[in-house]
Amino acid sequence: MIQCVDQARPNLAITELVPGDDTRAAGVPLSMEVAVQNFGLAPVKDVPVLILVDGQPLPGGATIAEIPPGRVAKTRLAVQFAKAGQHRIEARLELDAVAADNARYAVIDIPPAVPVLIIDDDPESRGAWYLSAALAPGGPVPSGISPRIEAPRYLSLNPLEGYQAVYLLNIGRLESSAIDALERYVASGHGLAVFLGDRCQPKFVNDELYRGGKGFFPVPVANQEDLPLDRLEQAPDLEVGRHPVFQVLAGSRNPFISTVNVSRYIALAKDWQKQGGPRVEVLARLRNGAPLAVERSFGEGRVVVFLSTLAPVWNNWARGNPSFVVAMQRLQAYLAWRPKADVSLRVGEPLELRLDPARYAPQIRFTTPVESKTPTPSVEASSLSGGPLVASLAATGNAGFYEATLHRTDGTKEVRTWAYNVEPDEGDLRMFDIPQLSSVLEGIRVEFARAEEFSYAAEEQEPGGHLGHMLILILVFLLIAEQILAWSASYHPAARQRTLAQGGAA
Repeated sequence: MIQCVDQARPNLAITELVPGDDTRAAGVPLSMEVAVQNFGLAPVKDVPVLILVDGQPLPGGATIAEIPPGRVAKTRLAVQFAKAGQHRIEARLELDAVAADNARYAVIDIPPAVPVLIIDDDPESRGAWYLSAALAPGGPVPSGISPRIEAPRYLSLNPLEGYQAVYLLNIGRLESSAIDALERYVASGHGLAVFLGDRCQPKFVNDELYRGGKGFFPVPVANQEDLPLDRLEQAPDLEVGRHPVFQVLAGSRNPFISTVNVSRYIALAKDWQKQGGPRVEVLARLRNGAPLAVERSFGEGRVVVFLSTLAPVWNNWARGNPSFVVAMQRLQAYLAWRPKADVSLRVGEPLELRLDPARYAPQIRFTTPVESKTPTPSVEASSLSGGPLVASLAATGNAGFYEATLHRTDGTKEVRTWAYNVEPDEGDLRMFDIPQLSSVLEGIRVEFARAEEFSYAAEEQEPGGHLGHMLILILVFLLIAEQILAWSASYHPAARQRTLAQGGAA
């Protein structure tokens, strides 16, 4: 093994290009986070990052002030899409030692609006009105959220998959079919938020929704309790953590959260932490330490439960407090379903496509990054035992955008796009020393040498000892001998005859 470099070269790599937890809708700003890692041994300053949106440069781009050696620095940029559909985002760095990791790609699916379902068991729908106003307040800047208010019966009679989140407000009881529908909805990757209230029945919640940790409800509950007034310490009633829902409200940066007053809440069962239920995260607490907001994962989705009312009955949060609007919109962004197109695929990973044969024809055209606008020949999708149509593309060795042009049975076309990226660790140019290599190649006889040592040995050989030099000398000798032989064998007239011949001609 010959070591061909004397030292590691400095290198920067884009390791992440991901959308933020914002509401995604046409015409609504979306933040994109770019992470750049410095694999070199010295800090790098003023690193420009070029952002392309659907092939067009984002004005201004971004500049990272400094990246220490071996560290990752991140920056955020706001992008906005006027139209719904799939959009391409690309981040680029200036060229350096490794070109492949200087670009990263992402595909973002933007809907025209974000439909959410609000289920309110209160006959007056007080909580639903406040929540709807917070999610879609109107005004010159749209939120992109489209709320729909219904009664609990709606859950049993209608599909839920079209909604990006569901909210349950002051629920008393639910039919078993509604509970099953909610569990399927959350387990498939969607979000559910629950606000309790005076209609809450602890036995129903524990027996039907919690079910010893098998249901979607995070914790077992007890009865209603009052939060006594604090006349001495003057501590805020609501204490929030660094969770994405409350991150912008945590600490002293936003004083509005300290003006929230809570008078009543639903307490948790005293031994809930000892029951061995699901893993639960407490997002917010009351002044007495009791949890007010908790979260758990259920299948592929999330469930967030608030143990007080959303309407200003047991608290005053929704009554004109700006932090309520911020928290509800952050909650919606956190719960929203994320399309699979967001997932970045790795270079070399096959692209597999499954289609409904009732909706799509088996002919599919793939386009790869290196083909520009020239697609590959059509691929025929296959189906086994009447199942879905399956087609795959194995040639995914280049980073960039891959497209599949599909033909629907109604005669229209559909284009789907995926982003492929190299492994972030490909940019790590640290060198293995000989002891490290020896430990990895244990049991194999290996000889190590440096490139400069190999070149020095070639120069130190005796003159004429190198086979290449000997062959060149022999070739030169043969060419000279050939010329001499040709000259000696050719006809040459005498000098006097050439002179007479010239004079006679004159």
